[in-house]
Amino acid sequence: MASKYKKILTISFVTIFIFITALFLTKYNKSPISSIKNDTEPVVEDLYTKNLNDLLKIVQDQDPNTALHELQHRMDTDPYVFKNCHALAHEIGHAGYKKYNDFAIAMTYQDATCSDGYLHGVIEERFAGVTDIFGEMKKVCVNYTTLAGRCYHGVGHGIMFYTANDLPRALTICKTYTGMPRGRCYEGVFMENFISGTKAHPSSYLDPKNPMYPCPSEAGVYKSYCYFYAPYYFLRLNNNDYTAAIKWCATAEKGYESTCVRGVGSIAMKFNIKDPKAVEKICETAESNYKDHCIYGMVSYYLTFTADFKKVKEMCATLEKQNQTACYNGVKREEGLIND
Repeated sequence: MASKYKKILTISFVTIFIFITALFLTKYNKSPISSIKNDTEPVVEDLYTKNLNDLLKIVQDQDPNTALHELQHRMDTDPYVFKNCHALAHEIGHAGYKKYNDFAIAMTYQDATCSDGYLHGVIEERFAGVTDIFGEMKKVCVNYTTLAGRCYHGVGHGIMFYTANDLPRALTICKTYTGMPRGRCYEGVFMENFISGTKAHPSSYLDPKNPMYPCPSEAGVYKSYCYFYAPYYFLRLNNNDYTAAIKWCATAEKGYESTCVRGVGSIAMKFNIKDPKAVEKICETAESNYKDHCIYGMVSYYLTFTADFKKVKEMCATLEKQNQTACYNGVKREEGLIND
């Protein structure tokens, strides 16, 4: 009998110990963004690595374009791959350049899959080995007139890769350009800053307590680019809460609130490219003076993704009548930028 009670007491103590330990871990081991999936979580890391290894093998066994087609297929069927497609396309670009060790050859496999991620990766890898970054900048995009804007945006990503995400230095390097190339280079720099992962050359110019950093302290020439891409970081910290992001944008410094909202519209479209109506609903949560800017953000990303004005206009036609004017005005604005 004594043995029986001793056994019961032992089991009870073990149960209590486990329960208290669980409470301790729950209370003291929480991260402020613990509910957010990110590249540091083991399961996600394994999933990313598996997809990456599959795609890199296709690059080596076949070619980068075949890998991009496979990436597109996986994007269509796997939400995780779709969410991480830009980073995966970057890696295909790195591998493509390494395989051929020739920029011109690597670029023959370029397509617009997931916002030109492949192009960005090729340029990043090209810049990784140069000793004269300024000389390389002058010639890297000259033979790609139809891709010029997208190429110079890729240069911004490449410069961040080259400088290990040294934001001020990267912007100074971009400043050696003039006109359109300079602006697109700034875009690439700020986008790379706000999407930087925690492992691959992380940026020091991010502050989880102030996701708009460093925008308020940037010189005026950089501010619009900074505020447009800052929502990437806010959304990462807040589990992709687009409605909250739009409200957060209203706290930006005066004159840049609408730029920030436009960035939210662009990002929402990026992650919901197959469902513009869902993005439209997000934009409709904005105050009336910001809604049109959100819809313009939708347009700008849809054009980046499709590279086809006709498809963008077809998308506009699917929106509610009260939003179609803002959508078509966004298209006209983008057409004007192309023709400038």
